[in-house]
Amino acid sequence: MALHKMDTRDPYEANIQNLTDLWEAMGAAANEPDSEPVLHVSKSWPDRLWFRVEARPEQADALRLIEGARAAARPLILPVWCRGEADPFLRSTAAGGWSLAHELDAAGFKVTFEQTLMDLSLARWNSSAVAGAEVELQEVGGDTRSWADVASRSFGYTVPAAVTGQLIEHAGVSLIVAREGGQPVGTGLVYAQGEIAGLHMVGVLPEARRKGIARKIMLRLLDDARARGFGRATLQASAMGEGLYRELGFRPQGRILNFQRE
Repeated sequence: MALHKMDTRDPYEANIQNLTDLWEAMGAAANEPDSEPVLHVSKSWPDRLWFRVEARPEQADALRLIEGARAAARPLILPVWCRGEADPFLRSTAAGGWSLAHELDAAGFKVTFEQTLMDLSLARWNSSAVAGAEVELQEVGGDTRSWADVASRSFGYTVPAAVTGQLIEHAGVSLIVAREGGQPVGTGLVYAQGEIAGLHMVGVLPEARRKGIARKIMLRLLDDARARGFGRATLQASAMGEGLYRELGFRPQGRILNFQRE
């Protein structure tokens, strides 16, 4: 099988690009299309307001971000990308030494959760049998309501069926349901871009946890991605999932600090 077109972008930026392009597929749009850098905002879930990774906001842009969040009719999450402590999203190269994170904190926005950007070379990926539950992965067709229901119960917040119904029509998106004994127990979402298989929404129902199902889902997703010719897999790990991903060979590239207004 021929390999997908190679993606020559910086792996850190490609990881964030995959995530934000997925948000746009979920219905996000430019909030201020005539401004630079452009702010993007979700029309509904996952309720994000952000600058794209290639943007280098100045202090005035940080104020635009803050005002955009304050003016929104619903609470929004403001992700701040950071490759390291010297990243411009944390510490500007402009005179004065301001930082985007500091501006948000001073305006009453606090980090409510962090994620670790992680990457795995599939050229070095070799799956191996592991103990745990046997699961079957199925790609969801046109009706995504059951997938949205399982995802909502797995993650503890509402995943709107309207958003997933829109996603299934988008090129590169695959919604995956995991079944054990014929019953749905978990979910996954793959967003393919270039050589990258972005892995998202890997979750397991509370009553089905501690049985190795999340590991089985990941093994199957990675095996499938390699078989389809993708060169890399990316994800954004929560604190709960990071240990598993490190065991599977994923390596950290940076962090996402997710701010919300107190």
